[in-house]
Amino acid sequence: MMNWGIVGTGYISDAFANGLAFAKNANLRAVCSRSEDSAKAFAQKHGADKYFSNYEDMAACDDIDVVYIGTLNVCHLENVKMYLQNGKHVLCEKPIGVNARETAEMTAAAKKAGLFLMEGMWTRCFPSIQKAIEWVRSGEIGQVSVINAQLGCYGDESGWRFQNSMAGGALLDVGIYNIAITFSMLGPDYQSITGTANIKNGVDIVSTAMMQYKNGAIAMHSNGIRQIMNNGVYIEGSKGRVIIGSEVWWYGKWSELTKIDNGYFKYEGRPQRFEIPYPGTGFQYEAEHVADCIHKGLTESPLMTHAESITIAQTIDKLRKIYGISFPQD
Repeated sequence: MMNWGIVGTGYISDAFANGLAFAKNANLRAVCSRSEDSAKAFAQKHGADKYFSNYEDMAACDDIDVVYIGTLNVCHLENVKMYLQNGKHVLCEKPIGVNARETAEMTAAAKKAGLFLMEGMWTRCFPSIQKAIEWVRSGEIGQVSVINAQLGCYGDESGWRFQNSMAGGALLDVGIYNIAITFSMLGPDYQSITGTANIKNGVDIVSTAMMQYKNGAIAMHSNGIRQIMNNGVYIEGSKGRVIIGSEVWWYGKWSELTKIDNGYFKYEGRPQRFEIPYPGTGFQYEAEHVADCIHKGLTESPLMTHAESITIAQTIDKLRKIYGISFPQD
């Protein structure tokens, strides 16, 4: 049995706790919030054994194996280091760091402590997305020429995502998923990158990115926190197409493979769909993966390595420089 602690009681922590309830051999041992009322209400809702009103007390709790950190982006560095220093394995919601410097500092701290640390890129853990990656890497669609990935929502402008001081913006909030899925398919060694953004109050509310690889493959990303988009991923190859879809692709509902089969303007082959319905929010796949890594004595995930987290953060830093966005943490 893996005893979990959850740090923070906001929306994303609530979603994680919902998924954790469906994870195998997982127990929600404790939750923590700066607000005692919030911690108590969260614990009662999700059946946690304990609740704490300050992070330090939960960090000192001896019967927690691993913590999920669902606090604001700007709090991750402090939170991750504190729990590692107190002997806890850590799963930290993406982006793990506001920039590459923070990300490298956290991964170095985990290595020094000999503890597991993973950036919470939950999309890597869904069976349907793993199947899509397998199709592409095994050559089912031939050589990839284009990836088109979109993620956009219509957020509340009064929220933290629209605040520069909170390291908000579409790129860090949703664009990071588009970068990660591209790296899953084509690797992190792109040749060039460019992009543009609609900036308001120091954050990108809508942004784009384009990466080109040495073999000619191009990845195009659209990100938005004030714009609903197609919210799918289309990987086009010389022999066919893979789609990752649903109302929002990051939910990992299904993936689909279609061969060209002599088509000219459209794919003529019969689509092959891979779909595994799941209960809850789907965070159980990530929680089970983390538990499996810890049981195996790993200090990082093979699905989301420390090196890749740093490379993704470096890529985001490059795009922010192109957009003209800087944060106080830089």
